[in-house]
Amino acid sequence: MYAFYLLFRVMFGGPLRIAGWASLAFLSTFLSGMLFLFLGIIGEYIFRILREISGNEPYLVRESHGFDSLVR
Repeated sequence: MYAFYLLFRVMFGGPLRIAGWASLAFLSTFLSGMLFLFLGIIGEYIFRILREISGNEPYLVRESHGFDSLVR
């Protein structure tokens, strides 16, 4: 949002006080956004791999029959 504000201000509102500030701020926010986007994609990919290799669906045992001697 800040990058769009700076871009709008430079294009329509006149120059900023520091020369080059808008381009640096826009580039920094854009690259940070791309970094977080790709980090989210990688995280989703790793989560799906982890879910696939675990292979166990979560379930709750309501009652058991005939296994009382095994449980201590």
